[in-house]
Amino acid sequence: NPEVETPAVEDAGIKVDGRLDDKAWEHAVLLDGFTQFSPIEGSEATQDTHILVLVDAEAIYFALKAFDESPALIRATLTDRDSYTYTDDYVRFILDTFDDQRRAYVFTVNPYGVQHDGLWNEIGGGTGRRGRGMFSPIDDNPDFLWESDAELTPWGYQAEIRIPFKSLRFPELAEQSWGLQVERKIQRNGYESSWAPITASVANRLAQAGKLNGLRGLDMGLFMEVNPFATGSRNGSVDESDNFVHANPTGEFGFNATYGITSNLTLDGTFNPDFSQVEADAGQVQINERFALFYPEARPFFLEGTEIFGMPKQLVYTRTIQNPIAGGKLTGKIGGLSVGYLGAIDETFSVGREDIYVNLLRARADLGTSSTIGAVYTDRTSNSTDFNRVLGADARIQIGGRYTFTAMGARSFTNDAVLRDRQDGTMGSLRFERAGRTFQLNAEFEDTQQSFKPGSGFFQRIGTAEANSRMSYTWFGQRGAFFESIGPSLEVKAFWDHERFWRGEGLEEGEVQLSSRFSLKNNVTVWANYKFSRFVFQPEQYEGLFVKDPVGGKRPFRPDQELFDALPSATVGIWVNKWEKIRGNVRLTRSQRPIFDRWYNVAVEPANSFSGEARLNVYPTR
Repeated sequence: NPEVETPAVEDAGIKVDGRLDDKAWEHAVLLDGFTQFSPIEGSEATQDTHILVLVDAEAIYFALKAFDESPALIRATLTDRDSYTYTDDYVRFILDTFDDQRRAYVFTVNPYGVQHDGLWNEIGGGTGRRGRGMFSPIDDNPDFLWESDAELTPWGYQAEIRIPFKSLRFPELAEQSWGLQVERKIQRNGYESSWAPITASVANRLAQAGKLNGLRGLDMGLFMEVNPFATGSRNGSVDESDNFVHANPTGEFGFNATYGITSNLTLDGTFNPDFSQVEADAGQVQINERFALFYPEARPFFLEGTEIFGMPKQLVYTRTIQNPIAGGKLTGKIGGLSVGYLGAIDETFSVGREDIYVNLLRARADLGTSSTIGAVYTDRTSNSTDFNRVLGADARIQIGGRYTFTAMGARSFTNDAVLRDRQDGTMGSLRFERAGRTFQLNAEFEDTQQSFKPGSGFFQRIGTAEANSRMSYTWFGQRGAFFESIGPSLEVKAFWDHERFWRGEGLEEGEVQLSSRFSLKNNVTVWANYKFSRFVFQPEQYEGLFVKDPVGGKRPFRPDQELFDALPSATVGIWVNKWEKIRGNVRLTRSQRPIFDRWYNVAVEPANSFSGEARLNVYPTR
């Protein structure tokens, strides 16, 4: 991997305006020689990219020159933050400040300097898709304080970036090295290139980054952030004598505060927080859904150090803290040990319930180059004897850079004084992944007892045993070929009731899906899949369900099993990102789906379903 010495100046004095005309850039080191990693891995980049890097006492600076032989075809829009990586050209900086190859900061700019940032977490926790069925490890929810500006030029575009050390967490060392990867994407053809070569045959992308060496005497200084708020109101009404009478005024006060104890340890606090400025959740369809829907965390207090609480299974889901009265959090990394603690008082409005005291503790230790082991403890306790506690451990082991084994186990302890119910339960999961440019494979098994209650976490289903596996193979064409890649895949899923699985009584749900994806020349993608699903019913699930018989009586309802033995589903779609002004996609699905009783949550009958979606985006100006 490429390595460079990082030049330092006392005070760069750079005005971040995207013009690159400050004298300090004369001291910067040049990063060039980009290679393509998608769609053709290892070939020379089709367009040149030059990166400049230097630091001063307060910040790290990046400048970029993205050359393009067809500058009129560069795609750029003045758009919202964190919203353009599927539509605009961009350059992305991935900064691994602890050089541990497990988490990194992500800073991205488009040709107008619009920002897109987040956290890269190799352990998991991303919010997007990376392609070929793989989920992106980038969590887009955190927003950092940094400066950027850019401008289009006759030869492409250029940009300047300033990232204060106060916005980063890094080791307290006299001299250190940071991992750095720089990626560029050209949207009109989908080509992606990077400074340090990237191969899909290595599971850990951060392990393939380059190095910024010679970072000396870094100091983020005093870091303190306080966000107070106050609201007030006074109401009035007309009384029986037609006089306007005012009620007593009411008011609210609260704050969020962050203090950097050291460059690698952060303390957060909140009192009566106001989340009215947080973006509302994106709408999700809840019709005919049997399980809870997942909503990502976007509240600022809960986002600091969120990557530390990431695990193979979501035993920590801070959205379970719904109405915090007050809270505190300590997160950071000391040597190879990442630690996180979150405590909060959660107000409850349920009749007969008291406020809940929440404590979440997480520790994770680095092993070798890319492996980790960790432990977690969660506790939700009220003033009475109500409590929910979970103790768990997890491990992620990488072998040979290609194979990843993940394991997790946990046990919950729950007492409900109102219902006079005490339950203890366990869960366990195993996962295997094989990374590869052409052949990829993953397999997973998860088992949870019905009595397992992750009160501070998120599980869509409990009381089940689940197994799934996916394998895919991708053929790559030559650069400029009509078929740039063809990628068939096979996915199999199976679900059992936990008790029946261990008694060997057969599955309850099964699914087999065959898919194929065709990436064509000029950024056109066609995909298709065909799926068979099977539902097997147990008589006890239908106790209490009756239907009327022809003579006016009623009889127990039982579905016709044969109707659910092979429910087909087929989907075809096309995504066109070829043209500058008009882009869009079309998707058509024809399927048979079970209809579920809303009270008993059991399948009643299959129904034919047809859905179509067409989306057209028009970009009249750049």
